[in-house]
Amino acid sequence: MPGKKIITYLCRQNHRDALIDYHPMLTVEKIGGTSMSQFQDVLQNIIRGNRKGDQLYNRIFVVSAYNNVTNWLLEHKKTGEPGIYNKFLNGEDYSSALDSFCQRLLLINDGFADIGLDLKEARDFIRFRVDQAKTVLYSLGKVLASGYVNRTDIHLAAREILASLEAARLELGQHTQQQRHQRPFH
Repeated sequence: MPGKKIITYLCRQNHRDALIDYHPMLTVEKIGGTSMSQFQDVLQNIIRGNRKGDQLYNRIFVVSAYNNVTNWLLEHKKTGEPGIYNKFLNGEDYSSALDSFCQRLLLINDGFADIGLDLKEARDFIRFRVDQAKTVLYSLGKVLASGYVNRTDIHLAAREILASLEAARLELGQHTQQQRHQRPFH
């Protein structure tokens, strides 16, 4: 892994030999959803900054969903306004709501063309993940209709499926990174 250096050496301390492994310090940086809405600034000022080479590594980013994504999927954390999850719970048309959600994500992505986002790959990936969620929710709805299952467990599973769509953009980034043979940024 580029940038990962483990240096093993012997040192004499208190008249005994000790084997010490040196692991470069990892930093953990939290990036909130509102900040993610300004991703070009995040990329330039936080992720890249003045770093070069190995300085780009040994960092963990905890990234929130983009501004309002959780609100659209689950519920608005401040107002309590229901999201797509509530439509599923009430047997309403969650499929059309997921289509609208998908369109919103695609519009967000369109704003990243200037920083090199492969729009076709991003669009295909997001559409695939939303379609997957629709298929799973449809199946969960059929299982619920049987009446032979614990509704609470199925509802929690549906909530997790929807929440996983928040992470779809991160998965896309990881997938793209792997395809670029671990090059950090172009």
